[in-house]
Amino acid sequence: MIFDRSMELGDATHKSANSTQAQRLWQASGLGEAAFVALLHTARQRVRTSQGKQGRGTSANKLAYYLRCLAALAGCHRS
Repeated sequence: MIFDRSMELGDATHKSANSTQAQRLWQASGLGEAAFVALLHTARQRVRTSQGKQGRGTSANKLAYYLRCLAALAGCHRS
């Protein structure tokens, strides 16, 4: 899923690193797979909602924002 999100959010170049970060968040969260996957979808929705509020402007680091949202939802602090 993270490879897909990386492509969708304009960061395909770093899809492996993004996947590693997401896996670390999952481990740190202590959540089961289904619960964590639900957070992946919620984080995506937050990114899309944020984009909609920008009007015609765009966020340059959508995937970074996605991972920050995911960390917050999972109760983790991403460094």
